[in-house]
Amino acid sequence: MNHGKEKLYRPARLIILILLSGYIGSGCARQQIVIPPAQPPAVIKKTGANSLLREAEEAMEAGEHLRADMLLERALRIDPRDAELWHIMAQNKLASNQPGQCVQFCLKSNSLAGDNRQLREKNMRLLEKARHSLIKNQE
Repeated sequence: MNHGKEKLYRPARLIILILLSGYIGSGCARQQIVIPPAQPPAVIKKTGANSLLREAEEAMEAGEHLRADMLLERALRIDPRDAELWHIMAQNKLASNQPGQCVQFCLKSNSLAGDNRQLREKNMRLLEKARHSLIKNQE
């Protein structure tokens, strides 16, 4: 009868041996894997485009819309998927009396904005201003 019990426990011993061999074979050391937390997209900014953006905003404030345009185009070549850059380009186009271009850049910004509701609302306000400017230019 003892022989029957031994037969019954043989698979359990085999499983335990397999598990222990993997544990012992790994040197009993466990490597901890640390996954860094994801940062929200709004926090992550590209440094190359940032310096150009700062310069472009300064040019816009100084009324140098052509220079701002050039700087924003360069920033967009660096980061063409930045919805905020497209919005700022739209602002510059409206400020330089190009409401048609403003509309196009707002639409591009919206297409890249994802679930950024605040940016979408800013684009809608800018689109409304561009629409009024287009109507005013037609009169």
